[in-house]
Amino acid sequence: MQTSSLPDQPAAPVSDRLTGWHLAIWLTSMILLAGWLYWPAREAGFISDFTGHQMLFESGSALGWWNSFGWHGNQPVLFGLMFWWYEQFGIQPLPWYWLFIGLHGFNATMLGMVGHQIWRRATGPGKAIPAALILSVLYLVHPYQTEVVVWKVCLHYLLSTAVLLGSILLLFRDRPLSGQHRGSLCMWPF
Repeated sequence: MQTSSLPDQPAAPVSDRLTGWHLAIWLTSMILLAGWLYWPAREAGFISDFTGHQMLFESGSALGWWNSFGWHGNQPVLFGLMFWWYEQFGIQPLPWYWLFIGLHGFNATMLGMVGHQIWRRATGPGKAIPAALILSVLYLVHPYQTEVVVWKVCLHYLLSTAVLLGSILLLFRDRPLSGQHRGSLCMWPF
């Protein structure tokens, strides 16, 4: 029987556990903070890269996402999501803004959850939640994130970050999984 290489940790005290309510409040706070920070840029981001995609969407069929509408980069999931969102909302700025803000807040929350797992294992109970909240806020406000959140062609960065962080969180699951199964679960998106 294979065992995980991660050391077994005793159950965290109640004050150090993240419950569903904690995560809901955390996620909502991150989305609202991102919304407030990036509000001045809510109508920006439809740059020439996006208008190139827009021309592909307009000239292609609904199944064009499968071959990325003939674009040289084969990214069918990205193009499928962008095409669907474009079909629903066109270039109305607020739906795009809230999609990107929501994904950015979600990624900040997931990074905080990864940080919580690392700090809980490294320092023991009691210090993980404050450290994870600080990590989330720093990620959320970091200037490098501005391009990713504002430019509408950067959806793939937000999506790939979500997949990466979700995969890392699967590694930290408290349920007993063999190392082989954890690796398989973490690699399925790739």
